[in-house]
Amino acid sequence: MQPDLPEESESQEIGQHAVIAFRGLHPVDWRVTQTDGDTDAGLDMQIQLVNQRRYKGIFNAQIKGSRQQREDGKNKKLNADGTFISVNVSLSTLNYYLRVGNPVMLVFVDLTVDPNPRKCKAYYLWLNEELDELRGDHHSLDHLHKANHIFRMPVTNSLDDTTNVVDYLMHEQDKRLRLNSLYTVISSHVEDPTTAIGQLGNKFSSTPIALASITAEVDSPWIDAPHGSIAKQLHVISNLLSSNNLDLSSDELDRISQRISEASDHELAEYYFQMARLLDLMGKYSEALPKYEIAHSKYPSIRKYHLGLLESRLLSQYGNKQEEQILLNQILEKTGPEYARLKAKLYALLGSYEKALEVLGSEDDNEVFVSRALVSFLKKDYESCARYCENELLRAGITKRQQLTLLEFKSRSYFIIGMGRSIDDNTDEIYPFSGVPGMIVEIMRKAWSGFKLA
Repeated sequence: MQPDLPEESESQEIGQHAVIAFRGLHPVDWRVTQTDGDTDAGLDMQIQLVNQRRYKGIFNAQIKGSRQQREDGKNKKLNADGTFISVNVSLSTLNYYLRVGNPVMLVFVDLTVDPNPRKCKAYYLWLNEELDELRGDHHSLDHLHKANHIFRMPVTNSLDDTTNVVDYLMHEQDKRLRLNSLYTVISSHVEDPTTAIGQLGNKFSSTPIALASITAEVDSPWIDAPHGSIAKQLHVISNLLSSNNLDLSSDELDRISQRISEASDHELAEYYFQMARLLDLMGKYSEALPKYEIAHSKYPSIRKYHLGLLESRLLSQYGNKQEEQILLNQILEKTGPEYARLKAKLYALLGSYEKALEVLGSEDDNEVFVSRALVSFLKKDYESCARYCENELLRAGITKRQQLTLLEFKSRSYFIIGMGRSIDDNTDEIYPFSGVPGMIVEIMRKAWSGFKLA
């Protein structure tokens, strides 16, 4: 009678045979250490690579095997046309691989080839890039909501004594070094470099041209979009509109419309935004409004699209106090100089001039000094407005757009003062060429001089 002795299960036997096959097939310059004990779940081997008697790299390997046969004698894991092998790995194991610093190789041994594992074939697949694709912008693979994932291992990835992994390992090492360098550079500028790198990744995903802009070779000390790109054309249009060059802006927008199918979502939003700006400058406010709506709907988080939409609504409902109050209520909690300028305008339109100035007083004066002129003008304090504009036109670093706006407020203020009477913006009254009784000629000359300069 045979004594009762420990028994090896079929799965244990398969595992042992797979390891035997692996050890007999791998190149002689692999220094293999078995790590399938309790201390390293999901990884069977750690391999150090020796090349020309130098240790060049390190990686981990998970060894799997199967002897299940189809009716034709082939392994059940092999697909119908014999091009790849399907290997199933649990998601919990894959989550662990994401945390492992070394590259991970998945090895499959076909134990149906021969009862002797030393005569069997093995195949391999690097998992890191596929795992990164599966993970996306998540921290793990739990968002996949499944227990296992099946990898397709090409049979062309045959593991034998000629298998060369040096190039792959050197590429992975170079990638890690470059990512570490990026982390070091970013950490010198922000407190949370990890979050910043994540934001960069999201930016490059949503706006591919951003990456091309950063990596482009340029002579200027600032980031610029590559020549010939839609982003570059949009930047040109933005500058043209800022200079009131409507004809060239219109021509450039027409050129983009001919290749609009190439545009990313962000570029498409910017295209509609610039088109709306052009229509605004042409006085076609009702046509501009739906363009602003499209831009804002595509990227509601971008301030200029939101502000453009609100300004357009204000223009289309000019004089409607109820609409002005609705718009003001929508942005009361918004922060930043852009929203402060709009809040001040709305407060002034509603007659709350002190509140408008209070809002502007909480912002950097360089960002809101033009809005102070607007508040004075809407308050009909034309003498103060004209004096203020005269002083601010001497401000260092003033932009062309700011200069034009101040000249407009100054000249309109002088015109109203020079006329010697109140002017209603809502009337189309025509004044004789010779002027009106009480007109102050010297003040009118100042107004005319400002209009000509603008």
